[in-house]
Amino acid sequence: MFSQKKTALKCLISPLSNHLISLMSISLSMGFSACDEPSGPVVDMATPIDQSRALDQEFDIAPPPPRCGDGVINQPTEACDDGNREDGDDCTQQCQESRCGDGYLHQGVEVCDDGNDITSDACNTCEFATCGDGVMRTDLPLFHTDFEECDDGNQDDSDGCTRTCKRAICGDGLLQEGV
Repeated sequence: MFSQKKTALKCLISPLSNHLISLMSISLSMGFSACDEPSGPVVDMATPIDQSRALDQEFDIAPPPPRCGDGVINQPTEACDDGNREDGDDCTQQCQESRCGDGYLHQGVEVCDDGNDITSDACNTCEFATCGDGVMRTDLPLFHTDFEECDDGNQDDSDGCTRTCKRAICGDGLLQEGV
């Protein structure tokens, strides 16, 4: 009987032979013989485990603790909780309402959001900075095509700042009265 079980065991575990050889070597080095009879009950490795017994057991599993992202506003730090990991909607992953300047592009509401309150860079109050918006960009090098020497927020070429955000100078082809 034992040799039949041993043969069945060899057939069942042959794909794992390298690992078993290592285990057998360890067993032999610990004083066990490969021919030792088992001292306890023999387990037939070819018999499937009765999983229905394991599934019938009841377990006391505590519900997960409340957290941001579970779809329920249940923490004092949560302003919202939509249950997803999307930052581009009305509620960020940090369970805060989306707002201009939070660093996340709020789809359909903002065209940019660089996460800062600096108005003189490429993104000004979640709109792309442009010549004529009344805010002079200071983040571009002198000869960049979008460099602004001035930005007075109007299209009047006769007031010292042209509609192209360049300072009025003699010879620019524009008549500057009082400048």
